[in-house]
Amino acid sequence: MSLLFGGSTGTGATSQGAFQSCVSLTSIIIPDSVINIGGRAFWMSGLSSVALGNSVQSIDTFASCNLSSVVIPASVTSIGDLAFANNINLTTVTFNSVDPPAITPYRYGAGSIFYQCSNITHIYVPATSVDAYRGALSESLYVIGQSLDIIQPIPEGYVP
Repeated sequence: MSLLFGGSTGTGATSQGAFQSCVSLTSIIIPDSVINIGGRAFWMSGLSSVALGNSVQSIDTFASCNLSSVVIPASVTSIGDLAFANNINLTTVTFNSVDPPAITPYRYGAGSIFYQCSNITHIYVPATSVDAYRGALSESLYVIGQSLDIIQPIPEGYVP
């Protein structure tokens, strides 16, 4: 099942846990009109594909899905602890913002926005921001045993 959100400018897409455990939901398109997505809205859903609109500001919603790649729009300013945890097929993450988003620390010990995502091989970021992202994501990558070297400039002509 696929889902496309609609709505007027500045609307929130979902309430907390709205599609939690909805395993038949495999893809979603969140339009530019959406600013906020409720916490854990898609947690443990069957999502393998997500397209985030260019107005989404906060992500805390995609743990335990089936994502293999994700593009974080430049509008995102914060990512919650465990936001992409347990996406064991996740291999590529692309951040489009020059400034790394704030990462909410895991409150119960060692955690990571990528917890149990040990198959990540590429994190692409704007070329001028590699060092800033290495600083911002160092704990998240350490917890999953990944090197900061997987954070690389977005390749020229790259289309995720």
